[in-house]
Amino acid sequence: MKIYHNVTIVKNYIIIVYPTNLIIKPTLMKLSRYVIIALIATSLFSCKKNDDNKDCTLSEASLVGTYKIGTVTYKETASSPEVDVSSFAEACNLDDLETYKSDHTFVYTDAGVKCDPTDDNTAIWSLSGKTLKAGEDTGTITSFDCSGFTVTQSDYMKAGDSFIVTFTKQ
Repeated sequence: MKIYHNVTIVKNYIIIVYPTNLIIKPTLMKLSRYVIIALIATSLFSCKKNDDNKDCTLSEASLVGTYKIGTVTYKETASSPEVDVSSFAEACNLDDLETYKSDHTFVYTDAGVKCDPTDDNTAIWSLSGKTLKAGEDTGTITSFDCSGFTVTQSDYMKAGDSFIVTFTKQ
């Protein structure tokens, strides 16, 4: 038992002695138990679904899905900076969708603002390592995660240049 002025601690209680009243309060340790129990109960009921089982490594199976163009950039040479060329594209092309189906069918859909003539197209796609071929276009996937990917087409307009497109999964 320790006495601090008018405060006495006995086991798990603080006893505050006033001239006319005796007040007994639980110590901080006891109160912290209640707080910890409340936090554990809250965390048990507020957990969201865990998608840790989702495979985010690049493979044909993980690439299957529908994607929309995110950014379009161009590099004149390997050492030059990337330049955003999205503003040079027609608006009707920037909202289009590319679908990679599990049967290796590639579907390009002229979505949103329609181009004239429409650009709807169906072809075959394949993935070999990081090389993606969709119809007549071939590029290297330089970045991939569960929410999208970036593909680079080298020697696009001239030797040494790169055309880089980022796609967002829909």
